[in-house]
Amino acid sequence: MPETTQIKSVSIVQAAEILHKSEHAVRQLLRRGKLSRAIEGRAIAIPLEEVLTYHARKKRLPSWEKNFDRVTKQTFVSLEMASATLMIQQIYLTNLVREKVIEGYITAAGRIMISEDSINAYLRNPKNDTNKTDDL
Repeated sequence: MPETTQIKSVSIVQAAEILHKSEHAVRQLLRRGKLSRAIEGRAIAIPLEEVLTYHARKKRLPSWEKNFDRVTKQTFVSLEMASATLMIQQIYLTNLVREKVIEGYITAAGRIMISEDSINAYLRNPKNDTNKTDDL
């Protein structure tokens, strides 16, 4: 059976493709210290893990790729669907993920995915009931 090699770093072109940015934008991220670089021969290499978690650091959300072993055992829905289900705005839902009230992750492509289990737990919590009416 052939051995599989694990990719540890990518080129600027590959990083640009993964991040959906131009090569110039990736070079700017390198200059500003947002991504680290390593020199491999005559080429600049960027650690793949940093490229995959760039959006997560920028948005202060957990990274899908860093938590891949945990997230493969769960079911997730998109931010848009979770927002419609909970009847709350997407920005508020993103803040709930940052505060770890709801479990969610951001992918390398910038999509936020929310755990169905945490949505159900949030809905079952009586203090989050949106149908409450105050008796006057």
